[in-house]
Amino acid sequence: MNGIWIWFIVIIVIIVAVVLYYKKTYNQIANVYPTKDCNYQDYYYLWLNMKDGDTTLADQAYNQWNTDVLLSGPNRIGIYVSDPVSNDVLAEYVDIYNKAFNFDPSYIRGSLSDENKNWCKRNGLQIKSGTSNLSYCN
Repeated sequence: MNGIWIWFIVIIVIIVAVVLYYKKTYNQIANVYPTKDCNYQDYYYLWLNMKDGDTTLADQAYNQWNTDVLLSGPNRIGIYVSDPVSNDVLAEYVDIYNKAFNFDPSYIRGSLSDENKNWCKRNGLQIKSGTSNLSYCN
């Protein structure tokens, strides 16, 4: 009988450890941009805005910030779309991302219409929609 209780306790401890690991390891923050005061270093998924007003992430003024984001890893960086946009704007976002980081994006999340989702699939962008461990930068 004592052996059953010991195994039960061991299983509970393992489950708690796995949940805590998952919660810490795969957390995500959206709406990140250089002009926002966000501490993104402890997040696995970083969902970046490509534009804020008249500025874009590819502007020379943000080169050091872009480098800092890349070096803050291990993480996964993706495009965040806060409001519905056209496919032309999505193409512009991909271009901005490519200019900012010198490689194509793999991930996108946010307000995507069915037309946007089809465009993303055709262009090799993985759509992430899960909200587990998701927080937003103000």
